[in-house]
Amino acid sequence: MVTVRSSGLRALAVLGALVLGACASKGAESAATASASGPPTTEAPATSLRPISTTSPATTMAVAPSTTVVVAPSTTVPGMTTVALNGFVSPSGNIACAMSAASARCDLQTRTWSLPPRPANCEFDWGGSLKVTGQGPGFLACTSDSPFGVTAVLAYGTRSVIGSMACTSAETGMTCRNTVTGHGFSVSRDDYSVF
Repeated sequence: MVTVRSSGLRALAVLGALVLGACASKGAESAATASASGPPTTEAPATSLRPISTTSPATTMAVAPSTTVVVAPSTTVPGMTTVALNGFVSPSGNIACAMSAASARCDLQTRTWSLPPRPANCEFDWGGSLKVTGQGPGFLACTSDSPFGVTAVLAYGTRSVIGSMACTSAETGMTCRNTVTGHGFSVSRDDYSVF
């Protein structure tokens, strides 16, 4: 997974310009060859680029003649770095999360809060995971796997957004929510809440 920070946005623009410039040069060579050997050919249209990260409102950059790249995250929080990580740990290493466009889940290594009773239909591990999906509030999850083992760290004051799921890392814990429904959870070593 690639993470682009605001300081890396310029590098992305330069890289895009180089790639598109190389494509434009190849297109010019093709056009010159076509005019010498017959009617011009049609090339496939360029694909659009999807932003991975930004810390500012929408930015438009011209990177090559007739090519414009728009960098605009779907949910911008002023002053907060937004990244797109499918898996990450908190800076303390106590919380590990996995995200997709359909759900967000965080597991804890250690906690001081008490668990409600294990549901009768839970065959696996109980109490170390919280999850939010596209339906209903966040919930304690019965799980048979773990997102621990990922190496990416979601720094405090940073959030990861995948589709409508957003997780924000803070010194007080991790909060994940479905940005469409507003449902989610907050979790830390000392407490948890679902909403």
